[in-house]
Amino acid sequence: QPQPCVKGRKRRVYWETFFVAFPFYCAYATLFGFQHQVKKRLGIKDDSSDSSLVFGFIISLQYVFNLIFRFMHGIVFASLDSRQRVFAAMICMVVSMLLLAGPIMINGSGLHAVIIAYVLGGIAIGTFEPNFLSSITHLGSDTKSVAILGIPVGISSLLIGGFFCLGPPLDVPASAVYTCAAVSLICGMATLALAVPSSEPDDESTAQQGLARLWSDAKQFQSWFPTLWSHALIFLLDMLVIASVSPGVWLYIFNEETVRVWSDMYLVTDTFFALFNTFNMLGSISGRWLSYHMETRHPAVYIGFSFAGVLLMCLKIPIMLPLATFLIMLGDGLIYGTIARHIDDTLPKEFNLIGISYWCLNGDIGAIIGTNLISLLRGLWVVG
Repeated sequence: QPQPCVKGRKRRVYWETFFVAFPFYCAYATLFGFQHQVKKRLGIKDDSSDSSLVFGFIISLQYVFNLIFRFMHGIVFASLDSRQRVFAAMICMVVSMLLLAGPIMINGSGLHAVIIAYVLGGIAIGTFEPNFLSSITHLGSDTKSVAILGIPVGISSLLIGGFFCLGPPLDVPASAVYTCAAVSLICGMATLALAVPSSEPDDESTAQQGLARLWSDAKQFQSWFPTLWSHALIFLLDMLVIASVSPGVWLYIFNEETVRVWSDMYLVTDTFFALFNTFNMLGSISGRWLSYHMETRHPAVYIGFSFAGVLLMCLKIPIMLPLATFLIMLGDGLIYGTIARHIDDTLPKEFNLIGISYWCLNGDIGAIIGTNLISLLRGLWVVG
């Protein structure tokens, strides 16, 4: 059971929550970070052909089902509480990773297998994030501030380590990275089961479930929506930027063996993206840590970091891209942590899950728009 908060005694921080989020977001990172490896394995070219556009739409299915399951998790998994839904989400992600590791990357299965893998990935992330954050709320804000660090560290560790492993001298096949992600997810489930306390039965509203619970929360929108809508809108813009350019379109612009970073200076492409993702991670970690150690402000204050990063990218100078993504992810970390604190501090406890779900839903809308802008942006920036 969680340690009670006794006056004069600091509440225990459950660092174990970090090791639940970390492997999940490692796996999630492969879905968007390694999409070019999947495209290449299937023999689809980086152009404006119908097959390339179809592939881009399939990749966006992770965001579509992510969006759908921000609320559908409460209907499809109505018989499960938030903690049990976290396990269900992690199982879906394990299956997605194994599909990518075997039938797709080893056997070269067609787009049908890719569709299933990315749909399962979308269901997983759409279910995991709101239920994980809600299920650890009772452990306190210090624990939650640690848990959300697992998101950027997981994503960037996979992207940095993954791109490093793919390139020389290791030349590890992508299928091995997907397999490692699946194994780490199983370890994460064990950590959640054995080391992270569950909430008391009274801590979750169990009077209504499924569609009835969703309808009840919707009818009482005045209790949670007015204080949240503008925060969620900023998160939509934030995720649009991330999905389209961080790394987004750059995976398809720098698709040769090397990248010319400055004058006569070249880097192997995988090494360049390892550097890019290192700055990406440092920005996100910095932002999330600062968000819990600063005075709470409206997240609109921090969207300026994203815009500054985009402006740097518009210069199309490769050596400036790591700084650009650092700024974008610094803004993202500040926005994410600020909204998480805002929900816990201002929304009634019974609306915590619906508030988190709505917030994440807006991020998914932004990510879908951003993903589908990649082909357009590539055409503009390559030609320009």
